[in-house]
Amino acid sequence: MPTLSRVGVYVSLVWLIAGSMLGGLLLGGPLVGWPLRVGPLVRVHIDAMLFGWLLQVTVSVAWWILPRRAEARGTWRAGSDGRGPVPVAAVALGAFNAAILVSTSGHMLTSQSGVVLGRSLTLSALLVFLILLRPRVRAFGESASRSPD
Repeated sequence: MPTLSRVGVYVSLVWLIAGSMLGGLLLGGPLVGWPLRVGPLVRVHIDAMLFGWLLQVTVSVAWWILPRRAEARGTWRAGSDGRGPVPVAAVALGAFNAAILVSTSGHMLTSQSGVVLGRSLTLSALLVFLILLRPRVRAFGESASRSPD
């Protein structure tokens, strides 16, 4: 498993733990009498679980498991192993996590512009990953030596 995928999976597990703890707090808080602002916390819980955990683990595993192109190994610049430009993917992974933090902060501060900015950054980072992953997708049974187009 490449380092970038390992980092992405580890960070997604941190989001899973944080989202699960927040979900447990939302479920158990009223039972022990904790006053909670439920509306923003539910949205933060959804962001942590959907974007932070599920989507990030999906992209990280896709970076690892999709087949590398033999002809693509020489076409990328330095920092590539046939999967694509690793520094660009690392920046996209960092931007993805920063975007989740921005959108969750927007939820907590009830700032609609923060949420929109976070969602825009999330979409941008995901588009970068999809652009990097697209040349590696091929039909079932297609040999690795064929061109993607």
